[in-house]
Amino acid sequence: MDPARLIVLGDLRSRNIYLAGDAKLVGRGHVTAETFVGDMTDKLVMIHGDLRATVSIF
Repeated sequence: MDPARLIVLGDLRSRNIYLAGDAKLVGRGHVTAETFVGDMTDKLVMIHGDLRATVSIF
């Protein structure tokens, strides 16, 4: 089974972002969220803009 992937060409706004397992996130713009949680951070997470979050847990 292929892992989940999210590719965003612009800015990404979300209330909460939770990445776990083999999920991949590529953001070409800014990422704005209340909470940004990354479990198993050895996976691919690329944000080419700024990460703005009230709480970040890696």
